[in-house]
Amino acid sequence: MEFPPNGEKLWIHDTAADGDTVYVRLRTATHGWSAVFCATGAQNPHVVDFDFAEGENVLIEVYDNSEATDRIASFSARA
Repeated sequence: MEFPPNGEKLWIHDTAADGDTVYVRLRTATHGWSAVFCATGAQNPHVVDFDFAEGENVLIEVYDNSEATDRIASFSARA
């Protein structure tokens, strides 16, 4: 998963190609929670383009299931 602050694009890569995947969602104070996103395969990164305000704080959560109930990790970033 990548979230470079320049361009505010979320990149999700499935590099293991093992039949398992991770799921990612983002949250900001003004936008709330995003949908839950995942990569569809090792060769097909999923790219989501967001439009956050400059300097907006973003919470990124990574899950082991599509229901976003089994959290693996969380990170914060600034757009």
